[in-house]
Amino acid sequence: MLSPDGRSIAFVALNDVWVMRIGQAPVRLTNDIARDGSPQFTRNGRAVYFSTEKDNAGALAIDQVDIATKKRTRLAAIRAKSMVTPRMSPNGDRIAYTTGSGQLEVWDMASRTAQVVIAQVSSQVSTPQWLPGGRKVMLVDNERMNNRFREGYNKLRVIDVAARTGVFYPVAEVPRQISDREEGAAAVSPDGTKVAFIMDSVLHVMPLNPDGSPAGAAVAITREAADLPSWGGDSRTILYKATDQLKTIRADGSGARDVPLNLSWTQAVSKGTTIVHAGRLWDGNSAMLRSNVDIVIDGNRITAIRPHDAASARGAAKFVDASALTVMPGLWDPHFHPLTLYQGGQFGQVAASMLAYGITSTQSVAGPLHQSTEMREALDSGNLVGPRVFVSPPLWEGNRLFYSFARTLRTPEVADLEIAKAKAMGVDYLKSYVRAPIPIMAKIAQAGLDMGVPTGTHMLAPGAAAGIGGTTHLSATQRMGYGWSKSVGGFTYQDAYDLHAKADFRLVDTLFSSLALVGQDAAMTSDERFKLLIPPNFLTGLSGTAAPTDAVLQLARKDAEQSAKVQRAGGLLAIGTDTPLVAPGIALQTNLRAAGMVASNYQALQDVTINAAKMSRVDRDLGTVEVGKLADLVMVRGNPLQDLKAAAAVEYVVKNGVSMSLAEILAPFRTPVALSERRKAVVAYERMCRADPHECTDMNHAD
Repeated sequence: MLSPDGRSIAFVALNDVWVMRIGQAPVRLTNDIARDGSPQFTRNGRAVYFSTEKDNAGALAIDQVDIATKKRTRLAAIRAKSMVTPRMSPNGDRIAYTTGSGQLEVWDMASRTAQVVIAQVSSQVSTPQWLPGGRKVMLVDNERMNNRFREGYNKLRVIDVAARTGVFYPVAEVPRQISDREEGAAAVSPDGTKVAFIMDSVLHVMPLNPDGSPAGAAVAITREAADLPSWGGDSRTILYKATDQLKTIRADGSGARDVPLNLSWTQAVSKGTTIVHAGRLWDGNSAMLRSNVDIVIDGNRITAIRPHDAASARGAAKFVDASALTVMPGLWDPHFHPLTLYQGGQFGQVAASMLAYGITSTQSVAGPLHQSTEMREALDSGNLVGPRVFVSPPLWEGNRLFYSFARTLRTPEVADLEIAKAKAMGVDYLKSYVRAPIPIMAKIAQAGLDMGVPTGTHMLAPGAAAGIGGTTHLSATQRMGYGWSKSVGGFTYQDAYDLHAKADFRLVDTLFSSLALVGQDAAMTSDERFKLLIPPNFLTGLSGTAAPTDAVLQLARKDAEQSAKVQRAGGLLAIGTDTPLVAPGIALQTNLRAAGMVASNYQALQDVTINAAKMSRVDRDLGTVEVGKLADLVMVRGNPLQDLKAAAAVEYVVKNGVSMSLAEILAPFRTPVALSERRKAVVAYERMCRADPHECTDMNHAD
């Protein structure tokens, strides 16, 4: 975000809010494990306001920090509802924001009350932008094209706040449109005469009439890939992200210059030698346990696994006594969408819950690229508590879109820009979504081979033929008439199983029916992790799992059986969650148990450890407990090879060599303030759901 005087920028890095006078060193304004996002300058440029999870039971409130004094003030908060992407009105009397469910609301600063303005048409909308005078707000929404499917085009939507009405305006002749509703979304100049946005992956500027309607054609002012535009107070200068560089440019395309930003960070790694005394060790490679061994960790690597030596503890910088526990590889969630979690709030809590349930690695299979990269660094630095994230660019789409973090790659030229950006940003995965043209799918497949990273899609056919390396669901949303998901056109599930096996086409299945198992397990719902960390929307959603036990088990078994057929045919299978709106930690544990209904416990455990590491092509470093690998370990009570429920009985976690007890992970959520806010949030969410079902986020998956 560019300051009104054009001399400073505000941004989020390493989980905190920073400000930097251009040409000087950045200054950290916040420093805690609470998730912060969407920083904006006040109109006078003396303070920054932003969304934050701090002291609000995981939901996003709005805080402000004075730049000179660093005094922090709470501007707005609503229990159990997130206030996402805040934007202050021109005279500072109101704040427009979107909620986790995507609707536009306005907070009145004087009365400290919220007004619902208008619901979104599609999924999450962009950051609201006030027009001069404070009567109207512009944002980017998705106008659905027909009732046959959910997709449409990203357009400007001008909303009259008092009348609660909105008008859509295209920015070009379709299929040209705003690239996405996240990092490519529109920013209105302070004087209201222009709007900047990303179209075909480059920065455009378009003139506006006083009512917010377009006053002329959009003009491209960059040739390079661009994201995250914001205006200076002169309404002539735009700050934007050019791949991994910050730049400013005038609205007419002249005067481009680099904005250097030097900010270094270090990976959180244990210092010295850590020794874990394992009473039992499941290394991930064998169906047998080893007994009474020491696992020696230097920094973040395992350097030895040897018979226990009672004297070894004296020479270690840290000794973890797991003599009464089973040590196993850290678990994986190989189908994850991190930024959708942030949009609804509670990401800090959910990330901590994943670690508390033994998940040490996740594979993002689509999210806004720059924000996902910041998350990866925040988690790796230890300033955000949770598993490591392997990063993906957005869902790469064709002409029409649905999700806010989907980006249109409608031509080969646009695809080349996005692929080059992904390479420069060091992504770990590429996903072709449901409307990507087949030539674009082939480009994505080749890029994955060039970069040495996995690729995936929803469409087995024509995904495999285009060279895409795997599917992210056994049966998923798609749009082709001969799609195997619906077994039409003569293409059946058996064909899918055979193709997965014969073509080495990899599968991540998500076993959503297994979520119903939570309601059947009193031990799981009475667990302290569940009570402290699981989002209120999931607690409320449990009321839908009251089906008879036999029906629940039958549904979960049927789901697991479909994916197990791929594995029996010789295909590579891993089990993920794709549950950004609920609780990935819980979901992975129930999916593991569902897999165990049709496969051996050993096989099911490999599907959330070494097989998932193979999916991400990092099995040389992760997925098993072996000398030379990164030290990602989970220490649990009981023997998961005998009872998969033991995999959830976590006592210690080691991620990248850094060990944390369950008590240490939970400590920030056990404070009197946190406990009080948690209780109030659960009650408030239940009340809100009864009063307005639209506010009650369901338990659906992302895609």
